[in-house]
Amino acid sequence: MRLACLALLPIAFCSSPPVAETGRKGLEAQLNQNVQLTGQMSSHIMQHPISGPADHIHYMDYDGVQIVLYSDKPIHCQEKIIATGKLQRVDLGGRPGRKTSYSGYRLDVMDFICP
Repeated sequence: MRLACLALLPIAFCSSPPVAETGRKGLEAQLNQNVQLTGQMSSHIMQHPISGPADHIHYMDYDGVQIVLYSDKPIHCQEKIIATGKLQRVDLGGRPGRKTSYSGYRLDVMDFICP
């Protein structure tokens, strides 16, 4: 499976819209744009509201932030993942630090690989 992913890497990323690798500080500047994020599949899932339909929901840890991945197909990465998609912020409002507040990121995944 890993060899198949690596063999398809140039095709998958060549057919995707242009993206830029984003650091944590750059997440806000990249909202509503196509980005490429390299992170780890989450082993400990935090509480996140689900915003909108998705066939498959997964979670990745990226530079100290957990990002919810919305994908049309299952993501079977065990550890590292490189995901490309549209980055969005989910903000439910409320006073920060309260149970009724939430602010986080979601990535609508277009392509991914498990390096």
